[in-house]
Amino acid sequence: MDAPPETIPDTRRKKTPGQRDAALAHLPVERIVYELPDSEPGCDTCHGRLHVMSTEIHRELQVIPAQVKVLERVQQVYACRPWERDALTTPIKTAPMPRPVYPGSLASASLLAFTLHQKFTEPWPLYRQEQEWARLGIPLSRQTLAHGVIYATQTWLTPVYEALKQTLVAQDIVQADETTLTVVQEPGRTATQKSSMGLYRSGREGPPIVLYEYQPGRHGAYARQFLAGFQGDLPCDGYADYREVAEATLVGCWAHARRHFVDALHTLPAAARDGPSAIREG
Repeated sequence: MDAPPETIPDTRRKKTPGQRDAALAHLPVERIVYELPDSEPGCDTCHGRLHVMSTEIHRELQVIPAQVKVLERVQQVYACRPWERDALTTPIKTAPMPRPVYPGSLASASLLAFTLHQKFTEPWPLYRQEQEWARLGIPLSRQTLAHGVIYATQTWLTPVYEALKQTLVAQDIVQADETTLTVVQEPGRTATQKSSMGLYRSGREGPPIVLYEYQPGRHGAYARQFLAGFQGDLPCDGYADYREVAEATLVGCWAHARRHFVDALHTLPAAARDGPSAIREG
């Protein structure tokens, strides 16, 4: 006997009317209208002239892959013919041209931004970016990409970072945290030595500022140096070295406090975890 057909439930979220239109409202729209050709006869019954009674619209999302082009900036240099003919020297004028974002390289601002986005947002390591460029027929080695990342960081992003840092330490609330990590190759250090990545975040007032700071160790002096001049509340965990930020007021972190209650809740029998208890209330 054949088994009854299996019914697979539709678990897709139902969209409310207008929800899809609102989600696509920020995108440009290209409209293609399909009409009957002039050679098409009219009504199949009486051969009378037809008019547009209604339209049916089918929408689809089209993706335009990354396009790469060579931008040649041609800078004209001008000279005066009488001076060229009669004088020993010739005055020269050069047409103004935008300054290269990375002099001596093929990198444009868009290329550097794209590389940084792929590396830190996606995140794609440089060797995978190198492979993707090779598929496009463009020889960009990971060494070239690495030089671009370093140059963009030191030349263009460091001033932005410093400006954000000045704004951050002027706030009345800064949240701090850190985590340990190891660096495979670092001058004067082994791959097993612990380094630290500090995280500093602004409060809810004003635009959010989130800054990372790498340090070759874990010590309160690093937080004191980073937060020099900060005089507000400093929410953090129980790491004792934050006490070295003398002018800040240490504030306990609710997430860390809640963590201990959650750990305690797991020590109860499974049947008692959902019921009323002092642990759950905490």
